[in-house]
Amino acid sequence: MLRSSKIEFDQLFKDLGGFSYFQWKTILLASIPSFLGGIMVVAPVFTGFTTEYRCKIPLCDNDLTKYSEDFLNFTTPWDEDTNKWSQCQYYSNLNLKANECSPQSFNTSYLTTCSEWVYENKVFQRTTMTQFDLTCRKYWLVSMGTSAYMIGMFIGAIGIGFVSDYFGRRFGLLLSILLVTFGAVVGAFSPSYEMLLVMRTITGAGGMGCFQVPFVLAIEYAGPRFRTACGININIPFALGECFLGFLAYCIRDWKYLQLVAVSPAIFAFFSYFFMPESFMWLISKGRNKEAIEVIETIGSLNGRKVPSYIYSLQEQTIEKESSDEVAKKGLIDVLKSKVILQRSFILFFCWITATSVYFGISSYGSKLSANVFLNFTLLILVEVPSYFCSVYFIDRMGRKAWHLFVFTLAGLGCILSAVLPREQSILILSMNLIGKFGGSAAFGSIFLYSGELYPTECRAIGVGACSMSARIGGIISPFINTLKLIYYPLPAFVYGGLSLVAGCLIILLPETLGTELPQTIEDSEKFGSDQKICYLHCWNSKKRKLSRLTDQLEECQ
Repeated sequence: MLRSSKIEFDQLFKDLGGFSYFQWKTILLASIPSFLGGIMVVAPVFTGFTTEYRCKIPLCDNDLTKYSEDFLNFTTPWDEDTNKWSQCQYYSNLNLKANECSPQSFNTSYLTTCSEWVYENKVFQRTTMTQFDLTCRKYWLVSMGTSAYMIGMFIGAIGIGFVSDYFGRRFGLLLSILLVTFGAVVGAFSPSYEMLLVMRTITGAGGMGCFQVPFVLAIEYAGPRFRTACGININIPFALGECFLGFLAYCIRDWKYLQLVAVSPAIFAFFSYFFMPESFMWLISKGRNKEAIEVIETIGSLNGRKVPSYIYSLQEQTIEKESSDEVAKKGLIDVLKSKVILQRSFILFFCWITATSVYFGISSYGSKLSANVFLNFTLLILVEVPSYFCSVYFIDRMGRKAWHLFVFTLAGLGCILSAVLPREQSILILSMNLIGKFGGSAAFGSIFLYSGELYPTECRAIGVGACSMSARIGGIISPFINTLKLIYYPLPAFVYGGLSLVAGCLIILLPETLGTELPQTIEDSEKFGSDQKICYLHCWNSKKRKLSRLTDQLEECQ
């Protein structure tokens, strides 16, 4: 009888050819919705692009006037703090008989609050900011475009996760694609900003599923040897989707048309659903053994391997639950009762929040640090690809703690150095932001693996789920951190840098998991790592052990 234990599943993957043609096909299909999710998550960087604005002067402005005009010298106050024209007030027209744009028509002793605005449109012709007049007291609402998406991701992490666990991975994927399409298309025609935010939330819920479900499928079909690599590298099509949006934004300078074209890959994602196999591990867990056998036979056929005979015992016998279910699952209350797990959870929550806020924050804030927003954005996205490859390579060599300590510190130093450099040094600032984004992306792509290994089997799902939910807080607050530039321009970079350095310090307090037997119960977890020193790093101790063995061998030779 085939049991759903880890060892027997590992053997099944080997018998079916390991990571072969079927796995490549499935991963490539899963990459399409992940690509779509990447496009939509950073859309507000361009659809909600913020630009300079000023008051529209009733007597002077018309459809042909531009942002910079000579009449501003006698119609609009100069703001010494911001070193530009006042954005919310203009000089009053007290001479009601005057009907011409001249200095005599305006009284500089009195001010009138703006009701309309003129926007600088060198980069974009129309954005959500300019269409819905998100200026002055409403300026903070611009940040809600990203925050609404993150709230949607928070909802999607729970809702789509439940749907894919209950109704199947394929159904969860289909629902996600439909939500993204509906939210993006209807959002483009929203008559109000409030409706746009609702649609953005729906898009976020679907966008989370477009990444989450392919991630689960990649993990479940990769096999034990390639599980870590596939789990991290599924981020690559996500990053390429973000990069593709930068290219589209360069070509399309109107937010409505940009959003409609950006969601068009949903067509390919929709068709990929019909070729996507259901997870046979999920089918087995639901007792749908006949369907599971059909999928396994397909895998064997495409990989050129004969299906092992023990598979067919599934038709007659009841499958035991997976090892993750063999231990009675614990609820949230049981987890909260453990001081050790609670302390580790708070550290992980902070690290997830930091990784997410740095990841999304630098993508938005860093792209606007110099004139060419499109080039900056593309470079900040492309740097993610090598960060994921490096994560796959080094996380199993340096150890979980050392790698996360390194990447969080790298992100912190990159952000802080970009903040202290003079603004004239645009190339150096961009370079430091690229270093910061590299560290943030590496942490963002690999922290899930470390978190899953720290929680015991009986509460691993709820633990990692709570971490993922906390990460959305980072995504929600990052747009508001970016608005701190209105107080002091480099302030967001200082905040991201400080958060990253604190996260790096907190990681040291967690136990190393590489090369250890992972905890099964809460009791195991409380003892786990007790024999490690706080400063224990796998890579350093590995070198010490090798040096010790070499010394022993030399002594034997003597």
